[in-house]
Amino acid sequence: MIDDSTLTGTTRTIGPLDYNTTYYWRINAKNGGGTSAYSNAYMFTTLPAPPVAPTLYAPAQDAINVSTSPTLNWLGYVGSLSYRLQFATDIDFTQLIVDDSTRTATAYATGPLPTAFTFYWRVNAKGTGGTSNWSPTFNFTTASTSATLQKKVLFHSLKIEKNESLRFVLPQREHVIIQLFNSQGQIVSQLFNGIYEAGYYTVPLFSKARGSYYLDFQAGDFHKTTKINP
Repeated sequence: MIDDSTLTGTTRTIGPLDYNTTYYWRINAKNGGGTSAYSNAYMFTTLPAPPVAPTLYAPAQDAINVSTSPTLNWLGYVGSLSYRLQFATDIDFTQLIVDDSTRTATAYATGPLPTAFTFYWRVNAKGTGGTSNWSPTFNFTTASTSATLQKKVLFHSLKIEKNESLRFVLPQREHVIIQLFNSQGQIVSQLFNGIYEAGYYTVPLFSKARGSYYLDFQAGDFHKTTKINP
């Protein structure tokens, strides 16, 4: 890579070099009387590359009606030894609620937070080779009091009757998905995927399935999974 016979000093800056690579070097000297033999060869290995920036995934970007005690979740990559989480009330991260560089897990429980308020968060990773860039900034907005109440109504109204039908109350118009899964996580039947207006509903469960199943119910950002035995 380098073969330089013009040096007059005893130092030489090189680089940039590749990450996690072993290099060898040696030197000889020259004067009016001739050229010396080469020195013994020395070797060194460069640091590994800094880790890749984490990927944020929950709460999702621009999520609304989020719980006032959400858990922040992200994905880390090979070489990540610890993480720095910043959680703030402004997109410039000048009003920090959390600035924690000691995280080793890829989740962080927050709250209780104010209702109907927007928060911003980002994460970077640190490894032997240095610190990654920041992840893209995510934001989410906590649920208003009314949205929290709507979730409670759904939670308490969701009933399975005689393992034959599902009954529930929708306080407002929502996109609803109702599915049955087997114990291997495979979809057995999608009972509904569409819009329901506010009201009371009864949905037959076992027109297409028998045995033990998991009922997965989603309405807006409300989500509940229940095991059903025959």
